[in-house]
Amino acid sequence: MLLIFDWDGTLADSEAHIVRALQQAGAAVGLPERGHQQCAVLIGLGLREAAQRLYQDLSERHIDDFCASYSEHFRALEASTFGMQLFEGAESTLVELQRRGHALAVATGKSRAGLDRALTASGLHGAFLATRTADESQSKPDPTMLKQLLALTKTSIDAAVMIGDTSFDMQMAASMGMAKVAANYGVHGVDELEAFQPEWSMDSIVELLDWPDLC
Repeated sequence: MLLIFDWDGTLADSEAHIVRALQQAGAAVGLPERGHQQCAVLIGLGLREAAQRLYQDLSERHIDDFCASYSEHFRALEASTFGMQLFEGAESTLVELQRRGHALAVATGKSRAGLDRALTASGLHGAFLATRTADESQSKPDPTMLKQLLALTKTSIDAAVMIGDTSFDMQMAASMGMAKVAANYGVHGVDELEAFQPEWSMDSIVELLDWPDLC
């Protein structure tokens, strides 16, 4: 089976990192302060889409300024001890899934540059058969990323599953009839994820190994 993972909030414990960068970016370009939860619920979207939801009626120029500021602050946090951290058990879970014969992919709201840095920092560059990012596709919940990954890996939809922690992940999979696994430990509530009737739910990444379909 092709297992398509979201990155932030599913494999990487990056909520605080992303929220801090969003808040710093807003302050740097003179936009009103936004609270932690206001920012956190947007994790998973492409950066431009997140900016548009966080600040209504921004001009394209102001969105450009916000995105540039976010990238600067995110990289600064990335270079600090704040760093990028995988959830406990994430790497060993991926290794075991590969041992069982499953292929791995990533569909993320990160940029290509951001995902490549994260893959390098985590040592997971060689783990994934294919990856797609929001700046080379359409932002979630549009299903284009999933369609591209199926095409890139020559996989049929009934041989793939989307694994994510947000309603954006669940919605994009549901819109094309793909199986879904909900990561209940991320930024969206369990009720939001369960509304999409996922085939499996987990409270930690290692519980994915217990899903009978993957045994």
